[in-house]
Amino acid sequence: MTKFKISYKKLYLIEKEKNKEQEEEIKKLNEIIEELKKEKGYLCLKNGKKYEETNYNIVKYCKLNDKPFNTQKSVEELGGATSKNDLQCNFQEEKDFGIEIKKYNTPDWMQCSIKYNDETKNWESSIKSKIPLESKKVFDELLKNIKLFDGKIPPFMEKKLTHKEWITIKNQTTQWDDTYITVPSDTISKLYDAKNTNYIQISKGYGLFHTGNDICNFGIPLFENEQQIRIRTKIHAKNKKGYCSISVMASCQPKNVKNIIPSKYSLDCVERLPPSLVYNNNL
Repeated sequence: MTKFKISYKKLYLIEKEKNKEQEEEIKKLNEIIEELKKEKGYLCLKNGKKYEETNYNIVKYCKLNDKPFNTQKSVEELGGATSKNDLQCNFQEEKDFGIEIKKYNTPDWMQCSIKYNDETKNWESSIKSKIPLESKKVFDELLKNIKLFDGKIPPFMEKKLTHKEWITIKNQTTQWDDTYITVPSDTISKLYDAKNTNYIQISKGYGLFHTGNDICNFGIPLFENEQQIRIRTKIHAKNKKGYCSISVMASCQPKNVKNIIPSKYSLDCVERLPPSLVYNNNL
């Protein structure tokens, strides 16, 4: 009998050690996944910046109605990853309208941090979000009466969590996974139009679109296609004690970029510029 007890105890200790090793492996894998997400985000920013500069290096040599189309002095003045317009161009006055420059495979076309309002019982834009107020109103209207996370509030909104605690909670359920909500086909255009962004330029041959008003009369289509809002939790930073800054993000995106019908004109290629834009690199 004693012999069996010893064998059982030994098996228990071996199994316990295996479980511990598995937990360590899972922890390492989660850390690798988080690092890969950061690296992917960095590469998106880097590629986006490069494409932005490609367009800038063409439009800065263009004229519209015999006047300089873009008078931003250098790439340092471009919007980049900020809430500003990527390109600020000239129509009636200097820098009186904006152009958004997008890599075709970018995951987020405009994003906004959101919070739950206990009084209205709705998810709504956060005051921390840097996008314009009018764009926030578009998000607020779309999120009205939408139930997220099975009606639960993410635990990090109620108390501080360490990185390890949040990853453990998230891996135990699908409740906090990304959620997708179908929205009207002109939502992205409305979000950018509210930001005084009249045009969207998309890479890989998709070209130039307007967001509701083709003020320059380029003769291009409205950016309109099947669209959705992606709801996700996002870790922004981690302090020395391991506690995280986490938020819920809402971002609009096309359901399938490949279904977008390309525009006739584009700003990333001199040969495809709208006829009213006159290119001269001797300017």
